[in-house]
Amino acid sequence: MKKSPPSLPDEQRQIMMEIPTALDARDLARYYTLTPEELELVNHRRRPANRFGFAVQLALLHFPGRPLAEYRNQKQVPRAILTSIAQQINLPVSAYAE
Repeated sequence: MKKSPPSLPDEQRQIMMEIPTALDARDLARYYTLTPEELELVNHRRRPANRFGFAVQLALLHFPGRPLAEYRNQKQVPRAILTSIAQQINLPVSAYAE
């Protein structure tokens, strides 16, 4: 008989279901650096706001692994993540708000 995997306590599950807010430079580089192929996909978007939004979606798929729409309790992407992405795609952070 197979054993089912242990389930996480609610508190740990909640942490895993949120976009992390306490990130240092190493974490940002590790989890949110877009690959050259991803940057090429981002640059195929016409408008700056579309490029930024697409890049954010790609980054969130890296970590924690789900698109922004699935974070029901958290609709704001932490500024550190936005700043990191903005630097990679050569856009101001304000382009994301559009």
